[in-house]
This record gives sequence, structure tokens and C-alpha cells, in this order.
Amino acid sequence: MRNLSSKKYDIDEELASRTMIGWIELIHNEALCEIVKSLPLDDQIFISYIFKEGKTQCELAKIFNISQVVISQKFNAIMNKIKKRFYAKGRN
Repeated sequence: MRNLSSKKYDIDEELASRTMIGWIELIHNEALCEIVKSLPLDDQIFISYIFKEGKTQCELAKIFNISQVVISQKFNAIMNKIKKRFYAKGRN
């Protein structure tokens, strides 16, 4: 007999992974998931290009028509924001 709840999860996971930011719902750490979901949509899309789509900083520079240095700065700023919120959440 099949486990239908397991099958439903597989379908939900498949649907979430098909959207640009749907992968965020699949983050297993609840605190981290909430923090990433709380980011502005443009930041969520930006990190989705890196973590979901596997784009390099050079590829993103071409997509956004800005320098790789600016991409690196934006990525670092987003990651620092996530880290700061994550560690602050852990202390509360």
C-alpha cells in the first residue's frame, strides 16, 4: 500500500522547485526559511539565481548588466543580513 502523504510531499516539492523562489519553502531549518522568506522579493530572486539556478557572479553581472564587483557586494550584503537575523533569532 502506498503512503499518500509521502506522495503528496513529493508533488509539493516538485511544484515548489519549479518556481524561481519556490525552493525557499523547502529549506528544512524553519528559522532560516522564515528569514529568507522575509527578505525583499528582489533579494529572494537574486539568491535564487545563485542557489537554485547555479548562476555564477559573472553570469549574474551579464543578466543584471552590472559589474561582477557589484554582484559580489550585493551577495555579501544579503548573506550578512541573513546571518545577522539568524544569529539574533537564536539568542531570543
